[in-house]
Amino acid sequence: MKTISYYPNGVFLKKGAHNPPASYLDFESFVNLHSSKELKSQLDYIKTCEYGSWQYKNAKKKLPVALLNKFAYNLTEGFIEETPYKPFDVDLKDNTKESINAFKEKIKDIACFVADSPSGGLKFFLKINFNTSNNIEYRKKYDSIVSYLEAKYNIVLDKMQGNIKQPYFISYQNKTSYVDKKFNYKFN
Repeated sequence: MKTISYYPNGVFLKKGAHNPPASYLDFESFVNLHSSKELKSQLDYIKTCEYGSWQYKNAKKKLPVALLNKFAYNLTEGFIEETPYKPFDVDLKDNTKESINAFKEKIKDIACFVADSPSGGLKFFLKINFNTSNNIEYRKKYDSIVSYLEAKYNIVLDKMQGNIKQPYFISYQNKTSYVDKKFNYKFN
């Protein structure tokens, strides 16, 4: 099921309806992108740039990006189909390294894929359908899962990935693997 919109050169170089994805990916192909040599080369170059400089920002804009739903173009109105793979993000600015490392081991029990973030946090994916293309309903369902996970694991999650069309910057991973397991959760 190819429900992930892929932009190998980023989403910021063209605007909205003039920016269709280069391709659509299934989840396994998306996971494998995290360990590509091309991505490693791009990230190695970014590390040579002064943080916050024009070169740094320009290089970062060109990193591969996925929109984790199927879109005809880079606008919410371009929504075609929901992907069952939902991204979640744990930032170092809101948590300690120790709490992130402990959480990483626990979340593997329910996550399909867990990736380290270059900033020291981590990203993980849960397989669950929201069955809506409405921004507000989608967000409420996402936030409900975030509240559940934060309470259960005593961790703070970044809620930005809960936007129906939030860009996901693909981060390099030396090794990748995923398990296609469904996250069982009852929405109120």
